[in-house]
Order: sequence, then C-alpha cells, then structure tokens
Amino acid sequence: MIIEDYWKKAESAVKNNNNLKIIYIIGNTDTGKTTFASFLLTSLNRQFRVGFLDCDPGQTTIGPPCTIGLGIYEKAKKKIDLNQPDTAYFRFIGSTTPSGHLLQTVTGVKRLAEKADSLKLDKLIVDSSGFVLGNIAGEFQFQLMDQLGPHYIIEIYDTFSLKPLLLNFTRTAEIIRMKASGSVKEKTALARRQYREARLKEYFSSAIEISIKYDRIGFHGRIPHFTHNKQDINLLLALCNRNHFVITLGILMQINVQRKIITLISPPFQQTKIASIHFSDFECNTLC
Repeated sequence: MIIEDYWKKAESAVKNNNNLKIIYIIGNTDTGKTTFASFLLTSLNRQFRVGFLDCDPGQTTIGPPCTIGLGIYEKAKKKIDLNQPDTAYFRFIGSTTPSGHLLQTVTGVKRLAEKADSLKLDKLIVDSSGFVLGNIAGEFQFQLMDQLGPHYIIEIYDTFSLKPLLLNFTRTAEIIRMKASGSVKEKTALARRQYREARLKEYFSSAIEISIKYDRIGFHGRIPHFTHNKQDINLLLALCNRNHFVITLGILMQINVQRKIITLISPPFQQTKIASIHFSDFECNTLC
C-alpha cells in the first residue's frame, strides 16, 4: 500500500475529534476508496473500536458478492485485515450493483448503520460503492448520506468531481476532498467478474445440499413464479433471521410446491433461526 501525504491530513482530522463518528468515503470506481479506507481503519483501530460498512455488492471486501456488510474491528490490534473482522453482519442485495436495487441498498446500509450504533462503536467508516455517475446515481448517494448523517465526507476524485452533490452537506458535515492516487490501477470488467466468481466459489466451497420446510417462512425479493415443482433453478438467495440480516446464502436447486420444501446448496447453518427467504434473479450456473 502506497500511503499518500494527503491521506495523513485526513487521518489527523478524523482521529483528533472523538465526537465525530461517521466517515463516508465517496468517489468513482478505481479511485482507491477501499485502499484509503483500509489505511484509515488500521490507523483508527489503534485508538478506537471501529466498524467498516462495505456498501459495494459487486467488489465486496468483507462478504460474498450480492451482499453489503458491516465488519467490527476491536481496537489495539497490530495489523488489520479488512477480510477478517472480529464480527460481521450482512444484508442481501441480490445483485452485484445497486442499480435496479436502490431501495434494498439504501435500506440495508441504514439497517447496518443502526446495528453499528447499537454496538456503541467509536468510529464507523462507510466505503460507498462506485455508483456515482448520472442523476439516478447522484440521488442514490444523496439519499444514503441523508440517511446516515455522516460527520465527515471524504471525496476521492479523479477527472470526475462530486462537488455539486457534496454542497448539499457543507452545513452538516466536514467535507474533505482528495485527488485519487496515481498508483491506483483500473480494473477491467473481466477482472471484476473473475473477482466476484472467485469470492462466490470460496463462499460455497464447504456447501452441502439442504432441504427446508418453508410453510412458516416468509418470501420476498425477486420471487420465482412457482406454479409447479421445479428443479435446477440455480438462483442465489439469502436465508435471513428475524431482523433480516443474512444467516447464509444459498443456491436454489429445487422446490416442491405440494410438500412446501425448498432444496438448496449452502454452507452449513442453523435452520431454526430462519425467518425469511430473500430471492434474487442472480443465476449461479457457473458454481453448480
């Protein structure tokens, strides 16, 4: 990791004010947001109990693709690995991009931030997705920041600036703008897809076939149209608890409508905690 001098100025501003808790990092794709967030987390962790809210369901850091996650890192650790939080909570988006799933993403981020608040964290670093181009993306980012009420907004900009958007928050947040590091390498679409596939394969490496009686379990999301028994559906879904946090992800293999039994492959988990099944239309044929 190459540490830029201007990173240290932002670090000092955030570290030296104990009363300002939420740090929202925003910028286009391939500007080094997550790299800076990792640097900031490592620094803050020496002094504070820190949470990291990963808002990118495609290039996920702490969880499998199609989710957003909250990682908790207890303070005073010598080395921080974003992929290894002490505790983690996830919400299912059902897609590798917020586009087309804006409501699920905004709600999920808000619920995870509320969870962080309930855990009395000292600082919360929010690593927003690179979905920033265009009016819809700009309004999406506005709504996220409006919901979270960040104390610091750190923009990492390249040739594209979000300054007009951030002017909405100059009276409620400290705005810090930093130029993207020259060491950041652009990822190709192929590299991004390969990363997602590798993360999913790793997640399902210990998966087994499981059958679940669903007569007392709620369905929501992109629910398939089940008119008769189906097999080999291969759709990604999330099994969630009563607070709608992810217990585990699964790949839907078969549904028996008459017997109300759903068969999937998933890492082992505790079935008694399932309160709802969140369906997606994300196909996992390459994993099955």
